[in-house]
Amino acid sequence: MNTIIPARLRPTHAAALAALLALAATPAWSKGAPPPIDTWICGSGAWTTGACWSSPAPYTASGYVHEKPWTNTRALLTTNLFHPGNVVVGYDLANPPYLWEVLADGTPFGTVTLNQTGGVLNSHQVYVGVDGTAAYTQSAGANRVYSTSFWQYGPGKLVLGDHAAGNGSYTLSGSGILEADTETVGSAGRGSFVQSGGSHTVRGNLVIGAQAGSHGSVTLSGNGALNAGALVVGQQGSGTFTQHGGVSKVGGNLEIGTGTGGGSGSVVLDGGALSVNGNIQIGAPGQGSASLLVDNVVLTNGDGRTLKNAGGLHVKSAGAIDNQGTLVNVAAGLVSVLGKLDNHGMLDNEAGAHLVNEGRLLNDGVFTSAGSVQGRGSFTQLAGWSHIDGRFAQDSLSIQGGDFFGGGVVTTDSFDNAGGVVAGGDEVDAGTLSIEGRYSQGEAATLMTLIDGSAAGQFSVLAVRGDANLQGTLEIETADDFSFAAGQSFQVLSLSRGALSGSFSTLRYGALTSHGGRLALGDDLQLALRYGSAGVELVVSSMPRPPVVAAVPEPSSWALLGAGGVLLAWRRRRVA
Repeated sequence: MNTIIPARLRPTHAAALAALLALAATPAWSKGAPPPIDTWICGSGAWTTGACWSSPAPYTASGYVHEKPWTNTRALLTTNLFHPGNVVVGYDLANPPYLWEVLADGTPFGTVTLNQTGGVLNSHQVYVGVDGTAAYTQSAGANRVYSTSFWQYGPGKLVLGDHAAGNGSYTLSGSGILEADTETVGSAGRGSFVQSGGSHTVRGNLVIGAQAGSHGSVTLSGNGALNAGALVVGQQGSGTFTQHGGVSKVGGNLEIGTGTGGGSGSVVLDGGALSVNGNIQIGAPGQGSASLLVDNVVLTNGDGRTLKNAGGLHVKSAGAIDNQGTLVNVAAGLVSVLGKLDNHGMLDNEAGAHLVNEGRLLNDGVFTSAGSVQGRGSFTQLAGWSHIDGRFAQDSLSIQGGDFFGGGVVTTDSFDNAGGVVAGGDEVDAGTLSIEGRYSQGEAATLMTLIDGSAAGQFSVLAVRGDANLQGTLEIETADDFSFAAGQSFQVLSLSRGALSGSFSTLRYGALTSHGGRLALGDDLQLALRYGSAGVELVVSSMPRPPVVAAVPEPSSWALLGAGGVLLAWRRRRVA
């Protein structure tokens, strides 16, 4: 017996069906036979019009009249020369049928449009625009695309723009409810999804622009609600996700332009609210273009989550990013900020990466930058620490708390260390932190110098090309195997092209503290600060010894007795 497997079934389904058919001579549906086909033979009309389907009249079983298309059938809707299709879909039944597949596809003669204004449609898979143009509009009712057995049949699928010539669109508004196991907008062709209302749930992956050469777009606005297990924008094709309003929630990861084959992805957030419970990946090194634009919303990268940018992350003037997890800007990645970027977690601007801040960059977590930071914005540190090894250019820097150190070059109009700790190098090794601009240090702030040795490069230097105004503390830390010796000197702050004013009010080394310019070390050594036009120098010298007073010989007893006799005679004369 020859059994024909419909061409529309996917290869995986065809192979599974062929295997099942080999087990039985009778091609019953329960044993894997291809589902029967019911073809729409009218132009426009109502889904439940029996005469518009190619199968016989509705059948009766157990006293119940089954609506057409029948349960487990494939409903095919195409256009012909005379009847561009506009079909009102859905069953208004308490127990509607479950279809294997709904396929809407236009031809060169017209477009098929499925219009759901109520009722229920249950199916395993829905294809809109396979090789032609088709549209699905839903303003009410429920469209549920799901699998009755993931193990046997795989997940339910909604596909817009299936083949390369296919063009499928879906419009969801009003009180419509759409639920799908998985969803692809632009599989190999073109797909678009526009939502201004209703509820849209994808339990698995929502993929926009799946295969190479495909184009997909999803737009969310109004009071629409989107929930997706994972969101992939530009897998191997071109994908865009734009949110003007509504609420979108991604239970897993958000991936933008991360596929191979030159795919590109773009996400624009300029309204509503987006929450991502997993990680966010923007682009991949050596792959296609990818970008995430944030405006009029606050994008939160939650604690324990990672946002990795290998493309473009752009925060417009009314946008903000609240990073509570880990944000990594990898080599060749670009982060541009016109609004606000607040880091409460970990922000890593890797070597070769670029961060352009024209707005506000705030840190009270951990900020490391071996790449470049540029722009005319402001940097404020409230707590935590920053390690800068690349170029760092901002109009102003305010260190109100925490540590700011590294071996990079800071270019600024004003570097205000109001209450933090500034040091060249890092926690272990000494280095030179260069400031091209004015440096001021408040009374509650500290300049720390790490000393590994007395040769150049073995101790920390703050190199200022501009004015320096000093208050607060100079703190000295030394390596375990280092010992001070008289005659050593350390240029802890070098100054060029500017004037030095003020002085450190406290000098601290370990448990030793001095509120003057000198600190006794013991072993007859002391530290002293020397201020001059070249900056501040720490000098080690021997402690000055107190002057030696010569001992007076002890007078003899006779001398004392003679002196006493003279004094007694004088007192007698005074009494007389």
